[in-house]
Amino acid sequence: MRRSSFLTRNNTLYCVLILLTVASAHGAVADDNLLELTPADSLFCIRINNLGETLKAVDSFTGGLSKSQMKLESLVTSQLGAMLGDPNLALIDTSGNFAVFGLPLHEQPAPALVVVVPVKDYTSLIRSSPVFGEPDEAGISKITSKALPLPPLISMAAPGNKFAMITTATQSNALFFIKNDLSGKTLASSLDADEQKKATGSPIWAWSNMPAVSRQYGTVVQGGLESLKKTLQTMPQNQPANPDAIIKIYADILTTLLNETRFLSITITPSADLMRSETTIATVPGTDSAKMLTATASSIRQNKLLKYLTNGAMMNFAYKTNAPFWKGLNARSIDLMMSFASGDLSEEDKKAIEAVSAKMIDTLGEYLAGAMTIDKSSTPPFTYTYFAEIKDVDKFNEAFDESTELWMRLSDVFLKGLGMETTFSVERNTAVYEGVTIDSAMLTMKYTDPNFPQAETINAMYAEGFSYRFAIVDKLLVCAVGADSDLKIRALIDTVKRGGPKTLSSEIVEAQKLIPNADSADFFGTYNYIRLFEIAGAFMPIPDTGNMQMPTIDVPSKSNIALAGHITDGKITTTIALPKEHLIEMQAAFEQFQKQFTPPKPTPAHKHK
Repeated sequence: MRRSSFLTRNNTLYCVLILLTVASAHGAVADDNLLELTPADSLFCIRINNLGETLKAVDSFTGGLSKSQMKLESLVTSQLGAMLGDPNLALIDTSGNFAVFGLPLHEQPAPALVVVVPVKDYTSLIRSSPVFGEPDEAGISKITSKALPLPPLISMAAPGNKFAMITTATQSNALFFIKNDLSGKTLASSLDADEQKKATGSPIWAWSNMPAVSRQYGTVVQGGLESLKKTLQTMPQNQPANPDAIIKIYADILTTLLNETRFLSITITPSADLMRSETTIATVPGTDSAKMLTATASSIRQNKLLKYLTNGAMMNFAYKTNAPFWKGLNARSIDLMMSFASGDLSEEDKKAIEAVSAKMIDTLGEYLAGAMTIDKSSTPPFTYTYFAEIKDVDKFNEAFDESTELWMRLSDVFLKGLGMETTFSVERNTAVYEGVTIDSAMLTMKYTDPNFPQAETINAMYAEGFSYRFAIVDKLLVCAVGADSDLKIRALIDTVKRGGPKTLSSEIVEAQKLIPNADSADFFGTYNYIRLFEIAGAFMPIPDTGNMQMPTIDVPSKSNIALAGHITDGKITTTIALPKEHLIEMQAAFEQFQKQFTPPKPTPAHKHK
């Protein structure tokens, strides 16, 4: 007999009908008892609070994006009514809270998927619905719906008669366990107060029990990676990275996620003008990941370098120098980079890189910020500006020189594994402006394998290299990268000497409004897809275009996607906000692109007489 996978198509169809939505802006009440029905050792739990308002909010957010769009509320409620034999939803509490969770069963290779549906009265539902059979002596009713292609389902009333617990016919043990053997071991007792608040008060909440997932699927994941490795080894050999390196990166990330994470949760809150998601990763105490996530004194203060970020950037970023986090992240990044090393990197080299990186972090002050701006007239077609507070200028310069020397010696070892070669040179004391010493650097890179996809395009784009200019003004490092970097660094020096802008730019102000407590975030950023589209054509390998010009995008953008994150002891929470206005702008950009991009028609063959 073939074993069922974790989520087979048949097993999940009935879950999808209920749960493949995003949530409304209305929260649930805290005493809904739904957490009391969810076993603490569940692999995952997804719940939608106040389904009716949830669907209306989603329809409000997506409204107007498509002329032929069907309302999600109508689609989901009609399918739900058909599945439960209650087309008018007279006995289904659509203002209630729905959930699905996966419960590991020791005697079965796949978990039991249990859907919990709020009802007004369970007994009345099964008596009036044509799809419910008579309950047996254990209280289980069979569900036989001809309206939908569902697997054989069974249902049982939850304690209190206000929830229907539904699963497949082969997983009845899950229902008995929930009804008789929970003994208080539920999410209501195992989640901390903050996570319970999210579960009961967020429109949609998804949670994953990583230790349970690791126990259930750790070996399966490893087997899948080995299978992927074999597949990659059979692919054409014109890829710069070797399969072993790719698999090692995936394996390291997944191993860390499975072994050092307590749980991962996601909430989604849509409204008419905004879709916001929040992701929380909670670590296992005592692990390296937990040691990385340590709150700092600056966590409650606003990054004072935000004032240097201007309107019009494709990407803005600002973060605080949380030393444990950045040192830990840097060490793991080095491990990943070593996966691509060509084999000539020694353990001593690795230790030297880690040491000089940590030394550099120790010289920094509290705040850093920067921006990437599109400049189609330059090569490369973008420029960077960067700002960083320096705690000790002499030690910073010392660490910078050490890191430069190390990079110049080892860069080829890293980048050959990616099929690239680089040159990097630094010139100190390039110029003096307004009493400030300006240093410079030049970085060039190219792909050495002409068969690598996009190699020709990327080599042409980066042919002139990256020109750097950097200086330290009153313990603030300023850096300009790209075309006209010499002019830009002088303008930055002037700005810093004047004390910097007196107010935040309007785009930063508007982005902060999208996320609660964004002004005190440990890291904050904005991203603008429309501005990225302006140069998207340069990155697209389109063969046989002849004299066809690449599409151009001319959509004025007044909005940005915003991101903010907070680090607390043992947790990191990241919030992303997508304004509907930006989604509309993206849609307009895609439409412009599609109208302009018409592949050339093939030349008709000549007829021979």
